[in-house]
This record gives sequence, structure tokens and C-alpha cells, in this order.
Amino acid sequence: MINWLRTFKWTTQLYNLFHKQQLKHNIPLYKHYGINKRYYSSISSEDFKHLDNPKPPLDVLDSAIELPKNKVFKQLDKQSQEALLGWSQNGYAILDRFFSSDEVDTFNHEIQNLLDNNKAKWGYGEKIMFAFRQSLPIYQASTHPKLKQIFGLLMGNEMQLFQSIN
Repeated sequence: MINWLRTFKWTTQLYNLFHKQQLKHNIPLYKHYGINKRYYSSISSEDFKHLDNPKPPLDVLDSAIELPKNKVFKQLDKQSQEALLGWSQNGYAILDRFFSSDEVDTFNHEIQNLLDNNKAKWGYGEKIMFAFRQSLPIYQASTHPKLKQIFGLLMGNEMQLFQSIN
């Protein structure tokens, strides 16, 4: 029922108002991007129109043609390269086995530990939000240098982690 109600903007704003303590992490971002709203207000792409931010290159150019020219791309393993070539056509890339089975087991254990200790809870349609703030291994996975390198390659500039969904 809650998820359905969120389709109405006023309900999202009311929900955010009652959960504003959990949204305080947005204050520096609102300031950084010049968003002149309360930190618990909902935002949309309209709030960023004042920024001079061109589209990511691969939103305009074909990844299958452009990526093989890139030196960062050339340093990636073949499996990652193959997954990324279809980015422009598919709109996503699956980095199969990017993390080892042991690493995935660690992440799953961390999530279960957060749940068991009430440091995280299911919400938003069986999602756990911001687990990277509660767990060092999840934070390290989320900011893995190779992963950040791939995001930068796809988006055309360095990315910063601001939200996670587990």
C-alpha cells in the first residue's frame, strides 16, 4: 500500500517529512548542486536544469564503437569488455563474476548481520537502502576501484556513491 501511495507527490513529501532524520545526508548534496529546497523535499530532473551538465558520451555515441578506443577499456578483462560493449544498445551491462563467490558470501553475511541487529530493515518493495553506511565490506565493494573506473568510463566522469540498494 505504501509503495502505491508514493506515486502521488504529496504522499512522498509527507513520508519524507516524517523520515527527515534519515534524509539529513542530503544536506551537503542539496547545497553542492544548488537545490533550493528543504533537504527532505522530493526532487526531479527539473531541479538540476540550472547545471551545465552535458549528457554522458555513451548516451549519444555508440559504446560498441567508442569504448574500444578508450585506454581504460583496453585495460579491462575480456569478459568485462564484452559486457560493456552493449551498453548503448541495452542500457545496462552485467559484469558476471565481478566479485568472487567468497566476496558475495561476505556481502550476504553482512546484510543478514545488519538485519539481525536491526541496523537495516526491508522496505521499498524488499530493498535495503544505504547498507554501505553500516558495513565496511559493503562500502568497500561499492567503492571498488575497478567498479568506479567502469562507472567513470560509462558516464564520462568520476562517479561518487550517494545511495545503495541491496
